[in-house]
Amino acid sequence: MGARALWPGAALLAAAIALCLLAGCARSAAPAARPAPATVALIERAEAAERERRYERADALYREARARAPDDLSRARAALAHGRALLFWGRYADAEAALSEAAAARPGDPGAWHDLGMVRHQRGDLAGAELAFRRSIAARPDDGRSRVALAALLWKQKRLPEALREYRALAALEELPPRLRERVAWAIQTLARLTGES
Repeated sequence: MGARALWPGAALLAAAIALCLLAGCARSAAPAARPAPATVALIERAEAAERERRYERADALYREARARAPDDLSRARAALAHGRALLFWGRYADAEAALSEAAAARPGDPGAWHDLGMVRHQRGDLAGAELAFRRSIAARPDDGRSRVALAALLWKQKRLPEALREYRALAALEELPPRLRERVAWAIQTLARLTGES
C-alpha cells in the first residue's frame, strides 16, 4: 500500500480540523449549574477586549477570571474561554495549559476534551490528541466532532482498521450534516477497500 493510497486520509484530516476550528471548536453542552456571575463578567470583558483587538488586555482579563474563579465550574468556564482565545491567537502551548485546566476542572465536558485534542494535534502530540478525543467521545458519544477528528487522526497514523471503525460509528449518528455524511460515506468506502473489509 503506497503513500498515494493513504493521501485521501490526510485531506479528510485537514477538512476535519478546518471544520472544527471554523466552527469555534466544540461547543460544550449547557451545564445545569451556572458559573459565578463575577467570573462570567470577567469573561465577557475579556471577549469585548478581544473583539476590539486589545489582545493583551483580553489575555489579562481571562487570566484574572481563571485566578478568581470560586468553584470548578467557574474555573472550567474561564479556562475554556481563555484556551479557545489562545488557540485562535496561535499560542498553542498556552492554549494547551488552559484547556488542560478546563478538562481537569470539569472532566465530563466533551468540549474541553475536544479542544484539548485539537491543540495537542496542532502541537504534534498525536498520542495526547487521541487520548483527549477519546475522553470527549466517552463524555458524549453522540457528538460527532471528536469522533471525526479521531477517525482522521487514526487514518493519518495509518491505523486503517481503527479509523474505519470510528467512521462507521460516526455514520451511525443521527445528527450529522449532509455534507459531512457524504464525506464519511466516502471515507468508509475508501477504508473498506484499503483494508479489505466490507
